[in-house]
Amino acid sequence: MMARRGRPPSVPKIYEGGEYGPDEELAIAAYVAREYYVEDRSKVAIAEEVGLSRFQVARLLQVARSAGLVRIEVNDPGTIDRELSALLQRRLGIRRALVVTSPTAVPLTDIGRVLADVMTETVEAGSLVGLSWSRALRSMVEQMRDAPACTFVQLAGHMSPEGETIGSVELVRRAAENAGGESLPIYAPFLVPSAEAATALLTQFDIANAVAQFDRLDVAFVSIGGWGPSLSVIYDSMTESERQAARERGAVGDVNGRLIDASGNALDHHVDNRTIAISFEQLRRTREVVCSSHGADRAEATLGAIHAGFATTWVMDQPLAQAVLKLAE
Repeated sequence: MMARRGRPPSVPKIYEGGEYGPDEELAIAAYVAREYYVEDRSKVAIAEEVGLSRFQVARLLQVARSAGLVRIEVNDPGTIDRELSALLQRRLGIRRALVVTSPTAVPLTDIGRVLADVMTETVEAGSLVGLSWSRALRSMVEQMRDAPACTFVQLAGHMSPEGETIGSVELVRRAAENAGGESLPIYAPFLVPSAEAATALLTQFDIANAVAQFDRLDVAFVSIGGWGPSLSVIYDSMTESERQAARERGAVGDVNGRLIDASGNALDHHVDNRTIAISFEQLRRTREVVCSSHGADRAEATLGAIHAGFATTWVMDQPLAQAVLKLAE
């Protein structure tokens, strides 16, 4: 498709500048909404065409929805197991659980779609949103369609597992682009060689600025790693002796690179001092924390994270939910 040049005839002439009233704003909002929802164009592309910033485009989409110019219907194709979700909430004291059904063995697309819906529900314009890295969260970002303009903060140093083309720095940048907002990446590894190296990196201005936002988050999206090969980025990054030592101290998994035991306690392990990531205490102070996980082999780690009590919403697949309930008996 060739790029459009100039203002199409249907774009109101008021883009040429100056003040305009409510009627003109609705005309702009209607055009922007049609290009975004019907023509499937990005906020950035629309902004370039009409001479606005992507923040203004995001605001106009909000105007279109508030004015009733856009009606969004969510057709639930049966992707949420309501009964199992309610059982998790009752049995484990979870505020909100969304158990995802999927016809595939690795349900990342379905979990990502539900996470994208949760983001639309919980994030408001101007929010400060923390974003970890996982394959489920990558799927969420790919399916983000109607997130308001907000700032995304990377919640741990750079992660880029083998075989992945999109690491955590790129993920937070794409999330911000999809929402028409800003990103605060962390240009440093999430696991560094020594505690001294971590301390030195945290004094660098851009890294310190991003990390300083951990105490100001409105919403955080994180994922749970299990304690085994290919179940956790930090597990795969540690030496065998470090893994064994962590296991002996009770490690069952990790939350965003921070090791956790079966009771939900953060582990006092020397690897923790080498990790650049948000802490459990900072997550507990965050208004909304959305945790995702999948696969029955992450049940022990997921139950530990549930016991930690910082998550307000859990998104997981059926096999994991069933395994967690069995483990909790």
